[in-house]
Amino acid sequence: MALDISRFAKAFFEEAREHVASLEALLIAVDIRAPDEEALNAIFRAVHSVKGGAAAFGHRHLAEFTHDFESILDRVRKRKLALTKPMVDVFLKAGDAIGEHIDALAQDRQPDIDAMTRLRQNLLDAGLESVQSASLPSATSAPRYHVLMELDRAQFSDDAINALKDDISGLGLISATEVEVLSEKTVAFSFDLDADIEADELRESLEFLAPAEATVIDERAKEIKSASSPDARFADDPDGEFGFFTPVSGPADLPDASASAMSATEADIQLSSLVDATSIRVNVVKVDQLINLVGELVIAEAMVAQAAQGLDAAQQTVLANGLAQLSRNTRNLQDAVLAIRMMPISFVFSRLPRLTRDLADRLGKEIELELQGEDTELDKSVIEKIADPLTHLVRNALDHGIETPEQRVAAGKPRIGYLVVRAAHQGGNIVISVTDDGAGLNRDKILAKAREVGLDASSNWQNDDVWRLIFTPGFSTAATVTDVSGRGVGMDVVWQNVHSLGGKIEIDSIPGLGTTMTIRLPLTLAILDGMSVSVSGETYILPLASISHSVQPSAADIKTVNGAKVVMVRDEYIPITSLAELFNLPAAADGSGILVILEVDDMRTALQVDELVGQLQVVLKSLEANYRRVKGVSGATILGDGRVALILDATYLVSVAHSIAGEARAIAGRQHGN
Repeated sequence: MALDISRFAKAFFEEAREHVASLEALLIAVDIRAPDEEALNAIFRAVHSVKGGAAAFGHRHLAEFTHDFESILDRVRKRKLALTKPMVDVFLKAGDAIGEHIDALAQDRQPDIDAMTRLRQNLLDAGLESVQSASLPSATSAPRYHVLMELDRAQFSDDAINALKDDISGLGLISATEVEVLSEKTVAFSFDLDADIEADELRESLEFLAPAEATVIDERAKEIKSASSPDARFADDPDGEFGFFTPVSGPADLPDASASAMSATEADIQLSSLVDATSIRVNVVKVDQLINLVGELVIAEAMVAQAAQGLDAAQQTVLANGLAQLSRNTRNLQDAVLAIRMMPISFVFSRLPRLTRDLADRLGKEIELELQGEDTELDKSVIEKIADPLTHLVRNALDHGIETPEQRVAAGKPRIGYLVVRAAHQGGNIVISVTDDGAGLNRDKILAKAREVGLDASSNWQNDDVWRLIFTPGFSTAATVTDVSGRGVGMDVVWQNVHSLGGKIEIDSIPGLGTTMTIRLPLTLAILDGMSVSVSGETYILPLASISHSVQPSAADIKTVNGAKVVMVRDEYIPITSLAELFNLPAAADGSGILVILEVDDMRTALQVDELVGQLQVVLKSLEANYRRVKGVSGATILGDGRVALILDATYLVSVAHSIAGEARAIAGRQHGN
């Protein structure tokens, strides 16, 4: 009974994607004029690793393509071909094709074989020799291996050994095969193999077929002459599956289980070539389940702590000591579990060099990209959602910010533009900034465009208010619409995605010198530091990061301006939002209350509540996943007494307040005009 390696397919796909990502990063970083030998070897190894896995799992087209690809790379690293920019361009496209092929296989879709066929022509156009002639060396010295396998007869019948021959033929040219029965339980299978691979690589490949301890490899030197056909290496595999998934019939009656089948533990050991021994791969769903359970533990601990408050003093003292230790351990466990989901932001940054390179070529610009803080870690869910906003910011800097070489020289700048993307931790947040040394934002141009599209924009606005206009849906200062920009949707995406993560974005721009756009985000979306407030007997949670301070105003501090209530706080009138009115709850009979000043992107509102209950850390639960999306609410949590409390969306509350204030000003203006 042959080993079924299909259960390792997921590990192969994950590893293959990592190799493709590594290939792209190496190709972009390589110095074309003087390529480093180790860099060329690393590029070759990335493709070679994908080829080995593809062959082992029976993905013929991918194995053939990567074999041809590595043959060309091998000639480059041996200095038989000079590396050129067009060649690197084709190599990058080849990496894209491999990645798309892998994604299709992983999703059980039909890969685009035609795309790979077309890419071979692109290789020719880049000045390379025919891929077919490069598929096998014409007259190179390659090793001949003599291999001896001692196999369990219960597992390897005659049919199984024939299938094994087909498997091995995918590695090279097999000859001089011999089968000898050594005992009632053991059979020896020996053969010669001509393969242009290292002995260690051959050993790893054979480990998929038979236990490593049962295989002996003896290397012998031999000259391999050119094959008559470029596809000779696949001649013994008419079905294109390398024999690995050919049904194998074993003996009808098997001995005990220990002798008839490889245990799961042994199979996992054979997977060692696919998985780093210092780490394990865990499905993110399992991690989310673990985080959810820890969240439930935090809630249960809060429930016990609250229940303990009803005990007498003596009992409460004894229980308090245990609760304090439980609280510390729970917090440590919570931090440790959340750390599992933390990933370096390099997973997002890694796509930026390719984006910069390709877009600069299309725009006719020369741009140097610098990445800083690539090891900065944040939650996986945040990484997934920040990728698009960061991509849009970089595209915007490349297209609108940095000038063409001719414009830069005319302005007394270096021909090459400079773009810096950096990430760093600041307190409980992560700060990501995109800085360019381009022309900067044009205040007059933005105001003119705003008036053109019907926006209420005043020349007296502060720069921060003017810069915020670029995030308006449909707003763009591009003269023409291209496939890069001009539709006014990119920066809107940035705004929406950043605020959906509970973050904010800041802009700092100096004409002629450049622009910096800064995103501030929470490190994780699983835990929230909040302030609980009470309104009409209901408890709500406000994000602590959005709270500036709170005040208990006197009646004289509250004014009505243009039909909207405002309060004077620190020499500034701030619009008031009544949480009771917003959620249709009965207001306090005496009209008293506390104003919580919320601040989002330099906009403020005074949220009127009945009282502040206290500061706490809550575990976020998705309201949309369990009920539906509700405006003004970003999630829910369970309090220590078992009640559900809604977590309010500070961005929505601030925007509503300013919208109401704006409408009031517009009405007052029309009345004044009449």
